[in-house]
Amino acid sequence: MGGVNWARSWAFAVAVGCVLAVSAASTAFAKPKAGTWTSLAPVPAPTEGMSTANQGNLIVAAYGFSEGDTNTTRIYNIAADSWSFGSPAPPPASSEGIAVSHGNSIYALGGRGGAGNDNNRYTPSSDTWTVLTPMLTPRDGLGAAVIGNSIYAIGGRPETFGPCSGFIVFPTVERFDIATNTWSTVAPLPTARSDIGAIEHGGKIYVFGGCTGSGSGTVTNEVDIYDRTTDTWTEGAPMPTARAAFYGIGIKGDGIYVMGGIDASGAQSPANEVYNIAQNSWSTATPMPDPRAEMGVASHGGRIYTVGGGHPGFGASAGTWSGRGTRPPCRAPSEPHVDGGAGLASGPSFPSIGRSTLFCSVKLPSADLRDHRACPGVTRVGSVAGVGFDDDLVEDVARDPRAVRGDFA
Repeated sequence: MGGVNWARSWAFAVAVGCVLAVSAASTAFAKPKAGTWTSLAPVPAPTEGMSTANQGNLIVAAYGFSEGDTNTTRIYNIAADSWSFGSPAPPPASSEGIAVSHGNSIYALGGRGGAGNDNNRYTPSSDTWTVLTPMLTPRDGLGAAVIGNSIYAIGGRPETFGPCSGFIVFPTVERFDIATNTWSTVAPLPTARSDIGAIEHGGKIYVFGGCTGSGSGTVTNEVDIYDRTTDTWTEGAPMPTARAAFYGIGIKGDGIYVMGGIDASGAQSPANEVYNIAQNSWSTATPMPDPRAEMGVASHGGRIYTVGGGHPGFGASAGTWSGRGTRPPCRAPSEPHVDGGAGLASGPSFPSIGRSTLFCSVKLPSADLRDHRACPGVTRVGSVAGVGFDDDLVEDVARDPRAVRGDFA
C-alpha cells in the first residue's frame, strides 16, 4: 500500500453527468477496451458530495454541496436523459454522506452539518422519505455496501469540512439490519481511513483507497475485502493509482471500476482503473475526460453513470481568483480573528498546520467575506465560527455544466 502527503481545497463544483458503457455481455471479466465518453443531461445545479444510488431506471442524488449544503432530492431518468426533483430529504442540509440501494428504496447515510449519524430511506415510487434508526458512529466521508438484507457503513471521519480533512479517521464498520431497523458492529477496517470507495460483489465487500489521516494526511492505494461469513478482512492487490474521495464506484460483471477522485498530489485524477475480482489484478480503461472527485456513481444496464462532483485545486483552476503579493498573516484554526471581520483562507504558499491542508484565519478588511480580494495571496475564503471553521465558499466558484457519457467494451 502507498500513501503520499497532500493538501487540498475545492476550486469547482460541477454539474456533470456521464456514463461508462461496458459492452462485454457475459459476467466473466473482459479486459476493457479504449471506449468513448458521451455527454448527458447535466445535474440541475453544480453539486458535489451527493448521496447517490440507483433504483432501476432512476438515479437518485440527494443532499450535496451546491452554493451551500442542501437537502435536495435530484432524480435522473436514464431512459429519458432528464432530471426532476423529489420531496426534500429530511433535514439538516448536508453533503459528503453516502447512499446505497436495497429493495425499492435507497438509504442515505451520514454527512456533515449535524447529519453524521443520519439514516434516511427514500422510496421513489411514493416519493417519500422515512427516518430510520441512526448510525452508532456519526461520520461523513464513509463508504457503504449492501449484502443481503444488511447495509454496512464503513470507515469515515468526524463531520469535518471536506475530503480527507479529518484529524481523526475511523476504522469502524457498522451493520444495519433492515428488517429489524437496528445497528451492530462488525470487524473494523484493517487500516482506519476516510473518503473510500466501497461496493459489494458475490457476498463480499471491496473497499478502495481513501485517506489514512496519519502524518500530514495520506492518500492510499489500499484495497481490503470483507467476508461476512467469517467477519474478517483480507488484503487485495493495491490500486495502481493511490486515490480518495470517490463517493461511489461502478461495477460490470467481475470488473470494479474505480474512477476519478483525488490523487496523492491533491489534484483531481482522470484515472479509470478496473479491478478484476477473479484474478485480483488491475487494468486500465479510458480515463475520465472531465476528472473530478465527490461525484455520484451508479451502475445500470451495463453502463456506469457519474454525476456532479468537484474539482480540487490550489488557486490554479480556471474561474477562480488568485491574489498576488505577500503571504497574509496565518494562525491556527483554533485561533481565529474576530475583529475587523474574519475569514478562512487557503493559498499555495501557506505553511501547513496540523495534518491537513492549511486553512488559516486571516484578518480581512471588513466583516463582509466578499471583500477577500483585498487580502493578498488569498485564493479561497470561507467563514469562521467560534474556534471551529467550515468551508462554505462565498464566491468565485467556477462551474462546469457539461455532462458526458463513456462507452467501453
